[in-house]
Amino acid sequence: MAEMLQEMWKKNLNIEVELTNVEYKVESERRHSGEFQLARSTWNGSRFPFSFLSIFATGDYNNNPHYSNPDYDALVNKIRTEIDLVKRDELLHQAEQFILNEYIVCPISYGTSSMLLSSRAKDIRITPTGGVIFYHVYIEN
Repeated sequence: MAEMLQEMWKKNLNIEVELTNVEYKVESERRHSGEFQLARSTWNGSRFPFSFLSIFATGDYNNNPHYSNPDYDALVNKIRTEIDLVKRDELLHQAEQFILNEYIVCPISYGTSSMLLSSRAKDIRITPTGGVIFYHVYIEN
């Protein structure tokens, strides 16, 4: 992925990018300390949009870009305290648009899951995030 982006940026934007490959521990330390200019990262949230949006609040442990904006923080605090679900949903949409407009992240791919299931296996439950729950599974003869 990194080499593909490097090539596209050079070809289309005439931007030179030096790639640095480090082991996970070093990469994690650099991300958390802010010792990088650009990084690829993944985030596996939950079915709740707030798990994706809250990480960009000032001081959040997972705020790897070290983004800080008082307006965004105020929006996140409103989301945390809003009890009206329709209003909360509107605030979540505002927060998502805020992050995209500020170019804090640039989603470039989304994960998928594939699995083979026997037609004899019954009551397999798949969560919205792709997890498989086998608790109620039984095999039909």
